[in-house]
Amino acid sequence: MKHIKFVIFFISAIMVFLIYYATEKKQINYLALGDGIAKGETPLETYGESYTDYVYKYLSSKKETNNNFKTFTKSDYRITDLINDINSVETIKKQENLTITHLLKKADIITISIGSDELFYKLKQYNDNIKIGNKQKIIAYIDEMFNDIKNLLNTIRKYTNSPIIFVGYYNPIPMSSTNSTIIDSIFNYIDLKFNEIIDKNFYYLDIYHIFKNHDSYLPNKNNVFPTLEGYNLISNEIIKLIEKENIVNF
Repeated sequence: MKHIKFVIFFISAIMVFLIYYATEKKQINYLALGDGIAKGETPLETYGESYTDYVYKYLSSKKETNNNFKTFTKSDYRITDLINDINSVETIKKQENLTITHLLKKADIITISIGSDELFYKLKQYNDNIKIGNKQKIIAYIDEMFNDIKNLLNTIRKYTNSPIIFVGYYNPIPMSSTNSTIIDSIFNYIDLKFNEIIDKNFYYLDIYHIFKNHDSYLPNKNNVFPTLEGYNLISNEIIKLIEKENIVNF
C-alpha cells in the first residue's frame, strides 16, 4: 500500500513539474517605444546607449530577453506619430519584418518616452521669458498633449494589458532666478496630469526632480539629450520601480 501511495505521489509530482515546465515563460519580451530619448540620442548629436539599453541588460541578466526591443524608437517621434503607427497595423520595420501590433501583443513589459520634442520646443520657445501669460500658454499646450497621451494609452490597450512604464520629462533649459519657480510649477502640473491617468499596470516615472540641478547630465545647451550617465540614472529608477512593484515575473 505504501508503495502504491509513493508511486501515485511520484507520478503526481512529475505531472506538476511537466505542466510547470511547459507553461513557464522561457523569455521576457521587452518593448521600448518612443523618441530620441528612447533611441539613445546623445548631446554630441550621435547615437549611443539609452536607458532602454540598460533596462534590456538588466532584464536579460535575469532571463533570456528579445533583442528587437528598440524596433519602434526613432528621432522626432511624436505622440500622434506613434498612435498612427499603431493604428496602421501594416506598419512594418522591413529589416525585422515586424509590425508594432505584433510586438505589443507579445510584450511582457513596455517602456515609453514620447512627447519630449513637443514639450521641449514649447519650453525653449519661451526660455527665460516664461512669464505668467506664457506659462498659461504652456499649460494649455500640456492639456492638449495629455489628450494625445490618453489616446495613445487607449490605443495600446487594444493590443495588450501588459505593464507600461511611461518615463516623464526633464527640463532642457538652464534654470535661473527668473524662471525656476515657474518651471517647477509647470512640471508639478505635468505630475498632476500623469497621476490623473495612472491605473492598473500603468506606471509613471517622474524624472524632473532627479535631473534638476544636475547640469552635467545635459552638457550641451544647444542639444536637449542627456549623457550616458543621465540615461543610466533613468534606467536605475526604472529598475527600482520594476523591483518595488514586482512588475516582471522572473
